[in-house]
Parts: sequence; C-alpha cells; structure tokens
Amino acid sequence: MNISSFIKELVEDEFNRGNVPASGYSSDGVFEIIDDCFYDTDTAEKLATVQAPELCGDDFDYYQEELYRTEGGAFFLVGRGHGCTPWTYGGYPGHLVIPMTDASVRRWLQGRNLSYLYIRLFGMPPEAGRTEPFSVVLPNDLTEEIFRKASTENISVQIWVGNLLRATLQHESDQGDTLP
Repeated sequence: MNISSFIKELVEDEFNRGNVPASGYSSDGVFEIIDDCFYDTDTAEKLATVQAPELCGDDFDYYQEELYRTEGGAFFLVGRGHGCTPWTYGGYPGHLVIPMTDASVRRWLQGRNLSYLYIRLFGMPPEAGRTEPFSVVLPNDLTEEIFRKASTENISVQIWVGNLLRATLQHESDQGDTLP
C-alpha cells in the first residue's frame, strides 16, 4: 500500500470512529480530545513536518502533515489540507488530529521517507529476514511500568524490552544459569 492509500485509510478509520475533519486550515495550535485523551500541538513535541512538494498554499492538492509526540509518549498526526486531499472538510480546507500507534508511525515515516527519524524513534531496524515477531499479554501494572521506563529513557517500548531481554540473557549466560 502506498502512502496516499495509507493516509486515506487513516482518515477513513477516524471518520468511521466519529472523528471528522474540522473546518478551516488552522495554522495555529490544534487540540482535540479523542477517546478521553487530550492531544495538543502546543504542549507536544513536533517530530516532523511534511507538505506537498512544489505546491503553493492556494493549490487544491496542498496538504501538510505534522507528527507529534505527547509528554506521555503517545504519537499523533495533524493533517491539514485543501479540497483534493484526505484532510478536506466537505471540499473546503480542513484539519484532523489522528492518534497513531507505533506501527502506524513506522508506516508513515517509511512512506514519507523519514528514515533518520524512524531510527531516532525506534532504533535501527533489523536486517531484512532477521526478525521473529511475537506478542506477550502482560498485567496492566507491568505494562504501565514498562511504558514509563521506556519513556524515561526516551526510547520506544520495543527497544526497551529488547534491551532488557538482551541484558537478562547475557547475565544468565555469564552466570552459567539457565532461564526457568
């Protein structure tokens, strides 16, 4: 799926959840409450800005997307655009705030060719063909502690857990112990 299709899918998903583009281009700060969470461009860290290449602000295809991270570590995307973009409001300039998962941020960064920021946020990805994804269900208190520690170290949860597992396995190996 290309980046344009991905953006359209993101906007459609938000629309289906009841989060529709707001009227007006809003070049100033934007804030929204979505699913009982507050997203504010004035208090969050702006990580990236991407806009339509070689188009002026009056062009119907003009858009701007800004990726933010809240102080709590949550990502969100603010899209602004004119009539022929997914960010439109009934054909008029509009803007939309979209909460983003780590996976959707990775996909957006790759689609927008922002490899440097991908590496800064999530670390160097493994060489192709060298990963085995798996998931673990953890108690809420443990999950919150992991997110808090990763945020304190300003790294992604995936990198933090990977570092912990590597250190634990290395310690076990150094001690000659085996895992239970």
